[in-house]
Amino acid sequence: MGLKSKMAFNLSLMDFPMNLFFWTFTWEKAQCVKDGSKKWKNFLRGKNQRAETTGFEAAFPQVSGLRVYEMHKPQDPDWPTLTHGLHVHAVIDKRIPVDIVRSIWEREGDGGRLHVKEVPKDKAYYLGKYLNKDRSEALKGVRLWAPIGKSEHTRVRDVVVNSEWTATYRFLATSLVGWKDLPWYDRCRMVTAFSHGATFEESLASIGMSENFDGVEDWHKSLRELDEED
Repeated sequence: MGLKSKMAFNLSLMDFPMNLFFWTFTWEKAQCVKDGSKKWKNFLRGKNQRAETTGFEAAFPQVSGLRVYEMHKPQDPDWPTLTHGLHVHAVIDKRIPVDIVRSIWEREGDGGRLHVKEVPKDKAYYLGKYLNKDRSEALKGVRLWAPIGKSEHTRVRDVVVNSEWTATYRFLATSLVGWKDLPWYDRCRMVTAFSHGATFEESLASIGMSENFDGVEDWHKSLRELDEED
């Protein structure tokens, strides 16, 4: 997930101008991801969703960008597993007044400090490093990055990785009844075994299953159909 997410992020940056503006948004008090995400949404769109002029996107309708979530580093060495809270990095494609952004950030996002600097686009790819980090428990199930404004962007699901492993996975997924009922780790183990030359029966054995698996008959049928085509 981390690699595909970073690839989608980098592809989304490709159409941006050569010079971008790198922003960091923080809160004065530690924010959990749920609260911080809500406040970030308020900053973009306004606390009152019906008041179309209060948020960042309404104030700057021609601005496009990308944001990335990151958890603060631990503040207390005696508690290395704790983080200070969520903060937001963003790159946008145009120069805009800092004082206006700050007023929206404080009013709509309940925010504190913000910082901005101009960077070349190759430096903006630096943000992708956060997508390769081990995701903290607080960020499980959270979109690590997302677009700002109405810019076109590459979604993670648009990134297709072609390899022997993924080809084997797709083959098993379309050949076996009950494949989706298998736990993800069992599917991975079975695909790995099969892509390394194991027979179907050996692949089943690698996850502690035998030929009574629901999809065996369909599997053998698909093999016969492939043999007939050859």
